Amino acid sequence: MTENPHIIGYRAIKHRRTGQIVTAPSPMFAEDFPYRDVAPNQALLRYMDFWKFEDLFRTQTLYFCRADKFLDPLEGTLSVEGVHGTSASDVAFNDSVKIAPRCYAEIAAYRDIAKAVTFVNCWHINNKDTEEMWDAYTTSTDSVLVISSGERIKAAVPQSVAMSAVKYVDAATPRTEFDERSLFFYKDAKFEFEREYRLLIDLKDCGDSIYQDHPDDFFRRVSVDLSALIYAIQPHPHAPEETKARIAALVAKFYPMRSM
Repeated sequence: MTENPHIIGYRAIKHRRTGQIVTAPSPMFAEDFPYRDVAPNQALLRYMDFWKFEDLFRTQTLYFCRADKFLDPLEGTLSVEGVHGTSASDVAFNDSVKIAPRCYAEIAAYRDIAKAVTFVNCWHINNKDTEEMWDAYTTSTDSVLVISSGERIKAAVPQSVAMSAVKYVDAATPRTEFDERSLFFYKDAKFEFEREYRLLIDLKDCGDSIYQDHPDDFFRRVSVDLSALIYAIQPHPHAPEETKARIAALVAKFYPMRSM
């Protein structure tokens, strides 16, 4: 195969029973690929109201929200009809595989089902806190910033958790389905200020069933090693002294080796 710096790999179809590759490999182009890691020492920030911070420490778990419960209706969705399937990677794959085209409405319906069994936890890629993020993701000065990093998150959560920086695209840019999870690592360009680093699990990782309309199934929790996860804890810039004292008390009780 000819070396091309824009090609980051190849994909093909395997026979489900034998595992043998049954189609010619087709190139995956870097411009289409949503997955992007961060440097091991890159700071990752999670803004939260105090009650969420308290929940993190008391349960020693990260809260993963079900993808269809986010306000953004484009979470985990296909590109709009007419744009879907037009990326260079998809065109190359379809030319190689020669599969009969599927109905767009059927594919979109399947992706809606996938949203109801996929769970997401979000972090912000930045080396400092910003007023914009405090305003967007906390409801008052009674709030906290937890600071981690790329290597710390990987050390703190199970290996089954998928993670990547999010790729922000406009409506004219195709979202390429490289696998079952890839659509969840694209977001609409209007959210680019979030600079999101996303953790993701789906139902097969949880090993259980789900009731779509039951509140207990609107989320999943993943056990986390707080000592590995947390680098620093920062109260809201205008947090009252009472909030700072409550943060210190939680840290002293559940994480006594950590000083603020």
